[in-house]
Amino acid sequence: MTDRRPMDLFDWIIAACLAAMGLFLGLAAHAMTQLSAAAFWPVAIMAVVLFFGILAVDRIVVSVGERIFSGKIRAGRHTKPKGRRPLALLLAVPFGLGTGMALGWLGYGDDVLGALP
Repeated sequence: MTDRRPMDLFDWIIAACLAAMGLFLGLAAHAMTQLSAAAFWPVAIMAVVLFFGILAVDRIVVSVGERIFSGKIRAGRHTKPKGRRPLALLLAVPFGLGTGMALGWLGYGDDVLGALP
């Protein structure tokens, strides 16, 4: 097993942003489960369908962009391998997702979203 590279400042910033994204995804997942349990289950189904539709359009746009602009930017020849990603960076999104779902389940979802400017 190879060692992971150490965390630097930018890794900590990225991990914090990923954890915040996971927190909001967890709150959204909890809200979707509440919608599907209530009488608004068609809204929950439509939101999931629209999400996957937007995701498909995004994938198509990225693939077309890669085909059009494929040969313009190339990496340097003497790049060093960075090593494996740090564990805190890998676990940031699942930690935020679990925290967001737990906060939503405990009833603090509106407090977290209300604290935003």
